[in-house]
Amino acid sequence: APLPADRDGIVMIGRSGSWRPGYPEMEPGGQLLNIDTGKIIRIPFAGGSCIPGCFTDQRTKVVVSANAKDGSGVELFLVDLLQGTQMSLGGDALSGGLCRSPALSPDGETLALVYSMEPGRDQVYLLSSNEADPQPLGGVLDIRNLSWLGDGTGLVLLVSEAGQRRDKSAGMRIVRLGLAGEMSGIRSDTGAFATVAGKNAQRILFLGSDQLWYTCSADGKSVSRVGNGLKDLVDPAVNPEGTHAVMIKRDAEGRTWPIIVDLVSGKRFPIKVEPGRWLNPVWR
Repeated sequence: APLPADRDGIVMIGRSGSWRPGYPEMEPGGQLLNIDTGKIIRIPFAGGSCIPGCFTDQRTKVVVSANAKDGSGVELFLVDLLQGTQMSLGGDALSGGLCRSPALSPDGETLALVYSMEPGRDQVYLLSSNEADPQPLGGVLDIRNLSWLGDGTGLVLLVSEAGQRRDKSAGMRIVRLGLAGEMSGIRSDTGAFATVAGKNAQRILFLGSDQLWYTCSADGKSVSRVGNGLKDLVDPAVNPEGTHAVMIKRDAEGRTWPIIVDLVSGKRFPIKVEPGRWLNPVWR
């Protein structure tokens, strides 16, 4: 199926089409979902299933994670949605480990990603068109989320205090990682999700330790709750404008499905899809 000319309403999302309540967890396949029509098409990735990462090149290409051909790790691939072609990213520097959370800089020139050799030991790398090899940025951390600040001057990370201890009670904190590798705190004692959002990407959407959703300014101040807190929703994928997010709702039987949320009012808008097994939405 051809891509529509207006691709703003296309999101990537993982979906297990054959999953039913009572089934074990199944590996989701990466799909393209038209949030206006509910139509889905498979991401044209050759090689099993892939995990949605980010859009690039005016939303004509996507970056996804998938198992390396030799089984040695999880690599990043650039998939051309129009041509159906793909290429591996990162070369030898990023082989053998787990590549995830790719995010494209606001100017479209640099891809940031998280590279893990073992749980709790994660390194941010930058891949840019003017550098032959991926460049490490900052030190080793236990990173859960990564996104770009709206002005492109740095990244916002959600990191765990646990590191290699994998301590379930360890707190989460939101930090700013500058492009020279300098790190500064934004908020501490948050829940397990944070991403840049808001008009012009001047705010951060995060899960509070009370499991409600909030936004704050880029310095962690002026906190406001999103609507009623959206307690029943998880896994937000913010749109490029920062005004709305696709989030995942779950019912008592374990079925999940995506809906759209206004990030100021908390108002919800349905997407015409069947409940099933949906996860990992990506809008930007």
